[in-house]
Amino acid sequence: MMEKKFEDLRKVGSRLYKDIKEKIKKESETEDEWFYLNRFVYARLQLDEKMGKRKIKKELFHKNPFCYLCKKKFESMRGVEVHRKDNQRGYSESNCVLLHRECHEKIHSKKESIINRL
Repeated sequence: MMEKKFEDLRKVGSRLYKDIKEKIKKESETEDEWFYLNRFVYARLQLDEKMGKRKIKKELFHKNPFCYLCKKKFESMRGVEVHRKDNQRGYSESNCVLLHRECHEKIHSKKESIINRL
């Protein structure tokens, strides 16, 4: 899997989360400031992940513009979704495939039967 075990990573993540919460609390003089800083950090983390996914989506699309499940060619990048084959791993070219939105929904609705083919 990864260099560190999943449980070890959860411990590190929990410690980081606690540290960030304490720093946000320390920097906030009012509830509104706490809300703003908390929301800002949350939004930035989401944006970082979204930008990483967008980059991988473009790279995969240019290498192979076909849906991994139905094998049909994408007309454009609109409606194309990135799916991680192993949800214990991050977004990387080796761990991701491109799917039509409908095909992605099929995978998640029938996970046990379709996911094994990925």
